[in-house]
Amino acid sequence: MGAPASINRREFSWNLYVLAQLIFLLGLTTKSKRFRTSYFFVLAGIACYLTWFTTTGNAVHDYGIGTHLFTFLFSAFDLLILTDAHCELRITEGSSRGKNIDEEPFWIRVRWALKLQGSPRGLGWSFAAKEPYIAPAPQQETSRCIFIMAKLREIALNIVLYDLAGFINRANPCFSQHGCRLSQMSMGEGRLPVLAWRYAFLGYGVASYLTVSTLHYIYAVLSFGLGLSDPWQWPPLFGSFWDAFTVRRFWGRVWHQMMRRFLFSITTKAAWKLGLPRGRRLTEVFQLFLAFFISAMIHYAGGDYMIFGRWHGGSLIFFSLQPLAIVVEGALIWLAHRVGISQYIPSTLRRLVGLLWVATWFAYTIPMMAEPQLDVGFFECGLSFSLILGIWKGEWSPKV
Repeated sequence: MGAPASINRREFSWNLYVLAQLIFLLGLTTKSKRFRTSYFFVLAGIACYLTWFTTTGNAVHDYGIGTHLFTFLFSAFDLLILTDAHCELRITEGSSRGKNIDEEPFWIRVRWALKLQGSPRGLGWSFAAKEPYIAPAPQQETSRCIFIMAKLREIALNIVLYDLAGFINRANPCFSQHGCRLSQMSMGEGRLPVLAWRYAFLGYGVASYLTVSTLHYIYAVLSFGLGLSDPWQWPPLFGSFWDAFTVRRFWGRVWHQMMRRFLFSITTKAAWKLGLPRGRRLTEVFQLFLAFFISAMIHYAGGDYMIFGRWHGGSLIFFSLQPLAIVVEGALIWLAHRVGISQYIPSTLRRLVGLLWVATWFAYTIPMMAEPQLDVGFFECGLSFSLILGIWKGEWSPKV
């Protein structure tokens, strides 16, 4: 099933996509800050053209590529315009650590730029996120065999979990393109079934988590297996869901941190430009809302626009609501500590209540983002494969 409004859009060009990546690479390699700025505007034009005027014909692919292109765009804005990468960023691991890259030959700078492009979480760089914001990495001494076997086990587990999540998603009447929506169910159904299907929307996020996590494990196996990287460069992409007992912790510690570098850079520099005092609560709230607004635009102007071919979709409101939840829950936690309530509640119970709160929050906000996508057959465009049904009934590709 194709993406909507594809008649008036051209076919997505992988050649232009590769060209944009090469321009970014050359921009990072160039010594002149002025030339780096010029490279940015060229690749920005290519990224916007591919997102707004082309389509793959598949809604899932369009959303993933559009989101990726705008993530790439904001990362390039940070590294080519806001940050003097050659002076401010340093490799902290390996033979290149501490070197002034401006003094190195062209091909050394190319290798440096490739490492920077391939390290959105900053692993091995001066801007790397530290625990607990990033999960612990495997030990450097881990053998190739043990590392690969561990990742293959994770891949196998994710495939089984994806299969089990598929049963819930296929059973959800809201996931079909022509199925009913939650607002329609509430008119003629009891509250309990509506609430159950609302919580079932968490399967949308679970499927995304398992897909991205599995791809990460596959890249890790190929990269380390071919001797292109080391074990410490492959910490888990996601944290433990047991730690997601607040919305802040979910986004800051559990969900992937691929945008952390440029979101921190852009919001910090924006606060400085506005003269906001460093370390104050007002500045922190400003940076929080700006970070989620940028994330909202990445998913809305990038992913949603590439699906619909126009300004439509629910990603903008979904991501814009997240900082509100973080501020409100933070105020309630502060109040509970202030009046002394929290000391009478066991820590495990507090965590369980927090997990229920986070699950409920996403059960009510994920449909805002998902339902417009489901209206154009987003779920039908995704991977339809079931190992369990294949072995049991021979239905390797079950229908929605």
